[in-house]
Amino acid sequence: MNPSQQKAALRQQQEALRDALAPSTRAALSEALCARAMAQPAFVTAELIHCFLPMRSELDLRPLIRAALAAGKRVATPIFKRDSAETPCALIESLDPAAFVTTPFGLSRPKQIKLVDPLAIDIVYVPLLGFAREQGKWHRIGYGAGFYDTFLSRLAPHTLKIGVAFPVLRVAGIPVEAHDTPLDDVLIA
Repeated sequence: MNPSQQKAALRQQQEALRDALAPSTRAALSEALCARAMAQPAFVTAELIHCFLPMRSELDLRPLIRAALAAGKRVATPIFKRDSAETPCALIESLDPAAFVTTPFGLSRPKQIKLVDPLAIDIVYVPLLGFAREQGKWHRIGYGAGFYDTFLSRLAPHTLKIGVAFPVLRVAGIPVEAHDTPLDDVLIA
């Protein structure tokens, strides 16, 4: 099996593990992870953070987003474009559901697009289907479209790339390919 096939099999396994977590467990773990993230010095000093909005059974970073907005930080979220390697970022100014639309990917994005320069981002919180620490680096597996790898490779050198995951998603190893971008850290709920 080549690395792409190994990753596809791993994705199915990991998504099933995540989906099997009870909604109440996912909510409690999400709250705990957000509290840990907010206590990190990098979050305290960050001016612009990049967060994903949850879909399906993903971690919910909305408590982190609320805290960032309340602290006067700017918050951006990705806008994925089908059949494009471009991943612009838009400001989130509120978590009011009326301020968002659902994309064809099933993601929420702001109705009003106020673009953000990715080079100005201090921290990117990255969703993970699986993660492993190998040879001193954190590696991740996502949904397989490559959007995050491309996006992460375009950030400024100072930008922290922090994966966020439920503990059940840790794996012994991930097949690493040339286009995979390692993370600086992983926060485990």
